Amino acid sequence: KLLVISSLSIIFTTIGTEAFYEAYNVRSVIIEEGVSKIGDSAFCGCSMESITLPQSLEEIGYDAFSHCTKLKELVLPDNLKELGKAPFADCPFNIIVSENNNHFKTIDGNLLSKDGKKFIHYPPTVRETYTVPEGTQVICELAFAWNEHITEIVLPDGVKEIKGGAFASCNALEKIIIPATVKKIALEFDIMDTFDAMSDWYPDKRESFIIEAPKGSFAIEFAKEHNIKYIEK
Repeated sequence: KLLVISSLSIIFTTIGTEAFYEAYNVRSVIIEEGVSKIGDSAFCGCSMESITLPQSLEEIGYDAFSHCTKLKELVLPDNLKELGKAPFADCPFNIIVSENNNHFKTIDGNLLSKDGKKFIHYPPTVRETYTVPEGTQVICELAFAWNEHITEIVLPDGVKEIKGGAFASCNALEKIIIPATVKKIALEFDIMDTFDAMSDWYPDKRESFIIEAPKGSFAIEFAKEHNIKYIEK
């Protein structure tokens, strides 16, 4: 079924919170010009396979497209300037950012802020190891969450903060290398622990997951406090 959301026949500029939450009968969506905001969880769990976003779109809310596992591609338009927390969590689709967008970009299919300081989304692909790009300062909420294939992640020097749930439900993740520059690690996002090894849902992870970091660093102290195995470099 094709769903056309138009601001021409009906005057509105916002798609509201949970407007198409878990809409299993929708296959294709076209949002016409005039809509400037997509609200929180608006398309969360929707079964659509394609969607067209208008150039008028400026904001996408928290969790807006999370768990849209059938969506193949999403093109972020020129004027988009604000993303809520974890808008694409558990989304395997290809994200394309307009070259004219001044706020976001992609590197090897991964979504970052235009200046490269915020790492926003890593799609749950089959890549087993990954090194986050140089210049990254913040790993955003649920950035790697629900990736069932990645086994090792390397954070470069310069990363300062890991936000809540960044590596939650990464079932195969065995090791993360954290630099001394990291001074803040959130415990959770919503009900998602930042590392599976912190969660009662994954008790075996306390034996198989390791944080590697410089001796005396914040990450080592974090690992000790939360009973996570660690290696001091």
